[in-house]
Amino acid sequence: ELFRVERYRHLADVPDGSFTIEWPPLRDWPSSALCPSDPAVLAFLGELYDELLPLFPHVDRINVGCDEVWDIFAANSRSAARVAEVGVERVYTDHLEDVCRLCSKRDRRALFWADMALLNFELLDEIPRTTIPINWGYSGEEPDCAGYTCEFEGRCIALRRRGFDFYVAPSVNTWGSFFGRYDTMRANLDMVTAAARKYGACGMLLTSWGDGGHRNVWLVDLPGIAYTAAKARGEEMTDAEVAAAVDKFAGARVGEALIALGRIDDRKPTSAGAAAARAALAKADLRGAPQWVANSFDALRLGADILEARASGSLAKRKGEFAERFRRAWLFDNREGGLEESLRVHLKLVE
Repeated sequence: ELFRVERYRHLADVPDGSFTIEWPPLRDWPSSALCPSDPAVLAFLGELYDELLPLFPHVDRINVGCDEVWDIFAANSRSAARVAEVGVERVYTDHLEDVCRLCSKRDRRALFWADMALLNFELLDEIPRTTIPINWGYSGEEPDCAGYTCEFEGRCIALRRRGFDFYVAPSVNTWGSFFGRYDTMRANLDMVTAAARKYGACGMLLTSWGDGGHRNVWLVDLPGIAYTAAKARGEEMTDAEVAAAVDKFAGARVGEALIALGRIDDRKPTSAGAAAARAALAKADLRGAPQWVANSFDALRLGADILEARASGSLAKRKGEFAERFRRAWLFDNREGGLEESLRVHLKLVE
């Protein structure tokens, strides 16, 4: 998003706007990383920190990002010559160290998403121990994620053995959907919190992402937030207890409906899924519900309608109606930025 603004485009590592790499397999991927070999980038970050940090005087750390910077693997990146000379690992760690020094000069500890460094555990030896890596993982012990628990625990072990304070980062698992993935969320939180305690994580950061067009309203995150709070306290929660916690926060009986919706895969349109969505929505009692909750259920009904239309083959006839309803739902919770892209690219409701 940053590089859509003209005055920041010169800071991009891929000035062409997109790139293609073999691994991970990304084709015409939009440029998203700052150029690690441009001194102007560090000057920009320093100015940004100086502008933002006074607004949070009691905060002693800052998340500097640095995740999924696949741009530096691209042949058309500005870093390509430096990568050819010293390797991707050196380019990445040198930049991370520079950013961490910016934070240290401002009496802040830098947190960073650890996925790039964890591609090669030896990279961890190059990173200052004052930083706090964030080990993220969003799946659970599922049949299609064989060995995932071992992978996540292995990363925790690598960070612990090298003396890092580190965070773990699970997810509410709602991105790319209207209804979320409730059972995946629970499995993910069970796995991550168990590893955090076993290997001594110093903190946990619960994530919610807007990938796939950010079609879900934030109400759908509430079951995951409630379950995470219980796991952080070392407590177990039944579905009924999760639903009750959601009801209390939302001021309406909606928790059971949200859990039922979260067990429907709205990415795979079937008539059975559409019927299940209708049945789940019927579990909600919106009498006396706050307006934001009522608005959220308008968006969830839209999700059910789109699921049904896709299953029945009638989506093309109703695109205009769905697009207008989605615009209204989006603007309940969000600014306009990204709305048209979501409609066009992710939902394919407009040309």
